[in-house]
Amino acid sequence: AVDDYLYVGTGEQKMLALNKYNGNLRWQSTVDGRPTGILSVSNDTLYFATTEIPQDGFSQGYVYAMNRYNGDVYWKSLLPQEGNSFGGSGVGVTLWNNLLFTGSLNSRVYGIDRDSGRIVWNYKGTWIILNYGNIDNGTFYIGENFGYMYAFNALTGKLRWRYETKGSIGRGSPSIENNLLAFSSGDSYLYVLDKKSGEFKIKRSNTGAPLLKSGKIYAGTYNDNYSENFIIALQINN
Repeated sequence: AVDDYLYVGTGEQKMLALNKYNGNLRWQSTVDGRPTGILSVSNDTLYFATTEIPQDGFSQGYVYAMNRYNGDVYWKSLLPQEGNSFGGSGVGVTLWNNLLFTGSLNSRVYGIDRDSGRIVWNYKGTWIILNYGNIDNGTFYIGENFGYMYAFNALTGKLRWRYETKGSIGRGSPSIENNLLAFSSGDSYLYVLDKKSGEFKIKRSNTGAPLLKSGKIYAGTYNDNYSENFIIALQINN
């Protein structure tokens, strides 16, 4: 919600703007695909991504920029299907300066100009991307389902480093504080890396998505048969 506007994407391929206090509809706009993931607002513009329901083995989607007050489309940028890899995005968008970033089901990471929708850079990964990503000090970090965590120069898309885990890095965003980056993987480990170099620092088994805050890691943890669950706080050193 922004001001008194609440924005909602639907499975019927619509974007809705509601009055957040009473739920009254302000406007609705039909879009190509289902809006998914994180919606972002800057000034008078609403940014979001879509993905289509697959039909006959085909699906693509778009990144949209809309007037947030009336639903008029400023631009939309195609995230295409590539071979057997569906297009579109299931993670939404992240804004930074004059760019926005998204990961796609076609395995690409995109940097897109916010004013025009022009694709400034893209990087082809190894599998679908369902991680939301995070931006810090000119570097965009995002994980993919094959198990890699990537760090890109946010302006150019140049790969700074990548780190391999043994499981998929799915929903959620890497957490960043000071010189550290933390995230969880489908191999059941929490990883902490040096954010500048990608150098391994620590890992902990049976631990979920982390939060770095004030020199500590906060996360959920569980035993091997999932019969006990805890919230933990670990002291770490940069």
